[in-house]
Amino acid sequence: MPRRQFEPDRAIEILAPRYGTAYRIGGRLALTCRHLLSEDEQCRVRSKWPHNSYEVAAKVAWKSPNFDIALIELPEEIDPCNAIVFGQLPKQPLKQLLNFDMYGWPKWARTQISSTEELAGGRQIDGKIYLSDLSGENLLVLKPDRVPEQLSQNSSPWEGMSGAAVVCAGRVIAVQRQHQNPNESAALEAESLTNIYADFDWQRQLKQHDIFSQPERLGLRPGVPNQAPPLPPNYVDRQEAIKAVKKMLLAKDDRPLVVSAISGLGGLGKSVLATALAQDSDIQEWFDDGILWVTLGQNPDLLKMLGDWIRQLDKSRESFSANTVETASRYLGNLLAEKRMLLVVDDVWNAAHAEWFRVGGAECRILVTTREADISGATRYSLDVMSEDEAVDLAQQKSELPLNNNAQITDFKAFAKAVGYLPLAIDLAANQVRDGLSWSDLQLEFEAERQAVALEILDSFEEFEYLPLEEQRRYSLQACFNLSLLRLKEKKPKLLKQFAWLGILPEDVNLTISVAKVLWDIRKPIIVKRALIDLRQRSFLTDGVATIEGESTYRVHDLMHDLARNLIEDGILELRNLDSSRKSLQGITYSFPLAHCEFLERYQELATDGSWYSLPNDGYIHRYLTWHLEQGEWTEEIHSLLQREDSKGRNAWFEACEKIGQPAIFIEDVARGWRLAEKLYKQDKARAIGLQARYALITATLNSLVGNLPIGMMTEFVKHNYWSVEQAWTYVEQMQDETKIVGAIRTLIHHFHLSKTLFQSAVDKVCEIQDEYRQASVLKELATLDGADFDKLLSIVR
Repeated sequence: MPRRQFEPDRAIEILAPRYGTAYRIGGRLALTCRHLLSEDEQCRVRSKWPHNSYEVAAKVAWKSPNFDIALIELPEEIDPCNAIVFGQLPKQPLKQLLNFDMYGWPKWARTQISSTEELAGGRQIDGKIYLSDLSGENLLVLKPDRVPEQLSQNSSPWEGMSGAAVVCAGRVIAVQRQHQNPNESAALEAESLTNIYADFDWQRQLKQHDIFSQPERLGLRPGVPNQAPPLPPNYVDRQEAIKAVKKMLLAKDDRPLVVSAISGLGGLGKSVLATALAQDSDIQEWFDDGILWVTLGQNPDLLKMLGDWIRQLDKSRESFSANTVETASRYLGNLLAEKRMLLVVDDVWNAAHAEWFRVGGAECRILVTTREADISGATRYSLDVMSEDEAVDLAQQKSELPLNNNAQITDFKAFAKAVGYLPLAIDLAANQVRDGLSWSDLQLEFEAERQAVALEILDSFEEFEYLPLEEQRRYSLQACFNLSLLRLKEKKPKLLKQFAWLGILPEDVNLTISVAKVLWDIRKPIIVKRALIDLRQRSFLTDGVATIEGESTYRVHDLMHDLARNLIEDGILELRNLDSSRKSLQGITYSFPLAHCEFLERYQELATDGSWYSLPNDGYIHRYLTWHLEQGEWTEEIHSLLQREDSKGRNAWFEACEKIGQPAIFIEDVARGWRLAEKLYKQDKARAIGLQARYALITATLNSLVGNLPIGMMTEFVKHNYWSVEQAWTYVEQMQDETKIVGAIRTLIHHFHLSKTLFQSAVDKVCEIQDEYRQASVLKELATLDGADFDKLLSIVR
């Protein structure tokens, strides 16, 4: 997840109808208090930040009918801003505190410049929230660290702060509403946003401005991993299932390692349920060493996935180079032996695959989601379809067309029953209702399509009624898929082909705009972004995990991934002729490998002289290059890549991976090359033995490397542009001596600019230092850097 921080320059003054504060939350929307606005549709706002000053009329976009919360929209002449992240308060012990920040123009900071005029002074206010201390109106009680003097008996010194956003750990959780007591200047009251997160009109406003409405839980301590993906915007809280699985995970059990499994048909929401559990504050409080997540799918790269978990737990093993899943799984078990972690193994197709992740001590718990795999010894929870009320809730959120009369509700319930209350089917159908179809029309189309799907396999549709219920639901889901694809083909045939291209991506990868540009061969990012948003709104994509810089990403649900692959195999893509150098592909007539090769050609055009090792770093292609080469059946290019030398006689691909701070990619690619060499043995023994000998030599050489590089030499390498800062950091990660670690970090932070990602890595490395004095001294120096996450550093020190 991206590192969050408070951004005071989002704050703007409200000048009229009443004086107060607002906070820009994304696009042109700003959050404020309802009581500052009148019945008019406009208000006047001002920003005096040096880089962004204006005074304009703003439109009142939305006012909560029940709570003191509102949204205003700035005019189009004001540039939009990136979206913030909302927060959900954790359940804390009574004596535990939560730090907050807010920015506004309080009365106590104003300067009297004439008998009739005051000059407002902006102030950043920080303090603590006592979660157990709620006011009589169930408002949050804020205790600012700075206590102003009472200015008069008739007014509060905090006048002007109303509407200020209350920010905890970089997440917006509330708006400051009023002074708790005019005679008590040490306490304020805030309206929690928890009250309106489920409001349909609130969510609609945010969606129109590309703001993700689902809040993040503030539960895990800083530095503790939570690899779970975000919840979908139209998430429906299935309380019965949540309570049942949570009880399984938190139950006292004397077994050495407890495994629980959520099973059920594809499209039921098993992964969403697991995500909701990973975001649950009770789960986060119990598994206080963090939550690891892996999605396996049908053909998982087990060695890579195990390696990712190992590197998450042991930062010193950036170049972990186990050549077998047995070795990696055993080492992972050692790392987890004393941990209290939740290990989520999502989308298991083969029970044998899950066994390699079935490691850890007695304090760990494993949660598996699977369609049919029989997980030995697991406590099983069979997830059923949605209830009728849950289905209605999903449709209300998704379609943006409330079921506001009895006829509409009746039509929807009939449709939901026809599709077997499958969440994914309802989700897909709601997109078509949003485009103008009625639920009754959609049901007629669905039943005709389901009959056609069934007749492809059955002798007559009458046999459908005798099928097991799960088989009937599969036919229903396929019929919904077909209708969605048909609608996309009719309305946006180009978008349908763009969807099909998603089938060549690895399962569950996070798709960014830069990768989609290459995938679709589109140059303008705005066109790519629109296509991604369109596919997301039609449920062909889900939200991925945002990058460290806060960029949105997208993922393909495994059922949609299968659908896209089928479209490719059916020949929907117009693949161009490959150049004559692709001799290894002569005679291939099917589309899937050819699609991978065309994708690779597009990337190769971005590389200097067409050399793979000169590819630009977009966070994707270096990690998945050899995977795509293998899928395109161009295995000789993999062996050539791992052998090629640069102009200085060094291994070119190792240098490329190390330059971007990811030498582990090279390790994984060597393992892939070794595996492909073993497959070659029957066809060409001499060639296979030669390749395996080379890979054995490379592996032995890498295993002998240690972090003994002199700090001064490392600094000079970076100064003279032989290395990037990221490349130097890979050596710091391998250091074991604390004196040397401290010296290296100090050298880097005082001589070079650290990216957000590298700053986070430095903080994590400092947290591993056992000597408290050394740790505190380095944290102090990190806190002086521009853009430092001061709240996080302070919480670590405390």
